[in-house]
Amino acid sequence: MQRIYDVKPITDLEKRYSEFAKLHTDLQQQGYEDLPVLPPKLLLQSERNVETRRVLLEQYLRGLAARKETLNSQVLIDFLEL
Repeated sequence: MQRIYDVKPITDLEKRYSEFAKLHTDLQQQGYEDLPVLPPKLLLQSERNVETRRVLLEQYLRGLAARKETLNSQVLIDFLEL
């Protein structure tokens, strides 16, 4: 396994849903295909819904990071503030 760059562990990442949506759109515009599904925006923001969406967005990011081509994308690196 080859390490491409050293990164600090990400423990907290505070982003608005619109920033996730922009990330997704930017990746699509750069030609990335078969991206993980971006969870839908919630209309009702109960504590339970917010936690569910947090988990789904984390899974979305893990899905992007699991793909070599998107992991090395400058758009994702910028989004993660690495």
